[in-house]
Amino acid sequence: MRLLEAYGVTTVFGIPGEHSLELYRGIQAGGLRAITPRNEQGASLMADGYARASGKPGVCILAGGSGVTNAVTGIGQANADSIPMLVISSACQGPSPRRPWERRSENLDLCEITRPITALSETVLDPEELPGLIAQAIDIFRTQRPRPVHIAIPPELLEERVSEDWQATPGRGRPDPAAFEISAAADLLAGAASTLIIAGGGAQDAAAEITALAERLNAGVVMTGAGKGVVSDRSPLSLGGGMASPIVQQYLAKIEVLLAIGTELTEFQYFASGLHFDGQLVRIDIDPAHIREPLPASIEVLGDARSACQQLLATLDGREIVTSTQDAVAGPLAGVARLQRARKPAHHAAQCAPQPVGRRRDAIRRQDATGIHRNLGDENLPASKLVFSGQLRHHRLRLTGSDRRQGRVCGSPDRRAGR
Repeated sequence: MRLLEAYGVTTVFGIPGEHSLELYRGIQAGGLRAITPRNEQGASLMADGYARASGKPGVCILAGGSGVTNAVTGIGQANADSIPMLVISSACQGPSPRRPWERRSENLDLCEITRPITALSETVLDPEELPGLIAQAIDIFRTQRPRPVHIAIPPELLEERVSEDWQATPGRGRPDPAAFEISAAADLLAGAASTLIIAGGGAQDAAAEITALAERLNAGVVMTGAGKGVVSDRSPLSLGGGMASPIVQQYLAKIEVLLAIGTELTEFQYFASGLHFDGQLVRIDIDPAHIREPLPASIEVLGDARSACQQLLATLDGREIVTSTQDAVAGPLAGVARLQRARKPAHHAAQCAPQPVGRRRDAIRRQDATGIHRNLGDENLPASKLVFSGQLRHHRLRLTGSDRRQGRVCGSPDRRAGR
């Protein structure tokens, strides 16, 4: 636990169990904050929400067996959305490596269960392996497309003493793209008469750079659900998150270059049957496994989105940009605004009306969640009560879908929980 603290971990999520008590003794002795949900699925969803809100890895401390299988839903979601999550559990497969006469009640190979939905899933057979595995996990979070990492530890190893205090290893930075890739992308973008930028979740750390790049290229910007907020909706170049909008699709069909940054370009992200355009595709992505799927790119820029956009801006500085005038982007923008006004429900104004002065600013209201039902009546639930679910005896949650919201509260306590 002191090693996790050395890597900057401050909060963990999980439920103590018989085979994970030694881990919780370490939590108690150190300075970590332990959040206890109602079940392990809630722990993984809380860790997911915490990582999204804080920008730091979400950490789960789980018992083996059903403790891990309960958490698979949240781990799988974090894997799909590229969220950094470290899952440390006890192991329960077969005979104990140190006590072969002892059989465990749940004979499961947990690593085989979690391996398809993690970047790394390993069982520790010697205590000295643990620092290297945790360092590998942190390296994945910092230098690659972040995904969950699962480390399983047999209970008897948790009781052993180590020869020396473990120290955090210096981390590497995210990879920079190759200079020739940047040069080729800059040449294509500078010579295009019209450009559209699609920003995904992998572009969240490059918000300022993408905004500047859009302004330099006079390019419209569309964001996926995970990329929402990369470019402000108040920007005159923002087309929002409406990729499925017919107006945006018409605009897409006419552009010469599509610049996709930190997005997988899957149909699910846009709620449309693919991307239909005859122009050239430039992709910026940190994951070599996704940069060529599902659409081949004319130019691939493999590396960190922020670094790539900074280098593109530097390369384009002082060059003539053969882009269309502002009027070419203003047309789709006006069309999107008209479509949004036409679809605005009649009760929208009432929902957005200023709240009464007496209402708590940190309250989470029933209408703040979509498709999540709470047995709260008309009472507001203060965000401060969402830290430990055990305090909510008279506010029993019907679904654990709100656990991610609770994790966000823990990861960013100064913000309203509904954001």
